Amino acid sequence: MFVPSESLFAELHENFADIVQKANRARVVIVSPSLLMLSIQVIQSILRMRKQAHVVQSEVRFLMEDVGRLEDRVAKLQQRHRQTGEAIEQILTSAGKISRRSERIDALDLDEEEEARRSVADVADETSEDVLPIPLKRAEPGSARAG
Repeated sequence: MFVPSESLFAELHENFADIVQKANRARVVIVSPSLLMLSIQVIQSILRMRKQAHVVQSEVRFLMEDVGRLEDRVAKLQQRHRQTGEAIEQILTSAGKISRRSERIDALDLDEEEEARRSVADVADETSEDVLPIPLKRAEPGSARAG
């Protein structure tokens, strides 16, 4: 409700508080000329905010959809990382098995080489024992060895 004078507006608020309260309960805003412009600006701002609220709400919906897609992609990426980790663990297991087998093979080769060396050394020792310790006998006259 517009009161055309600032003095009437002040008088109404000072002396007729019950009318002002009744107007407030009825959602009637009493304004003076200076308050009218301020009230119009506030109402315009509220209307702009309401229009912008719809834009903001739709942008928030789009943002929520984007966040949902991001969550899905992160979950897929996490699954891939987990699968990659499992694959790396399996590769490391296989590499460990290969290393252990190669060490066993290498140990077998060393043992065989060592055995071969021992066999050659034993044969040489046996041969040298057979050859060297046998004393040479001279053939006696009239024996089959004489020659």
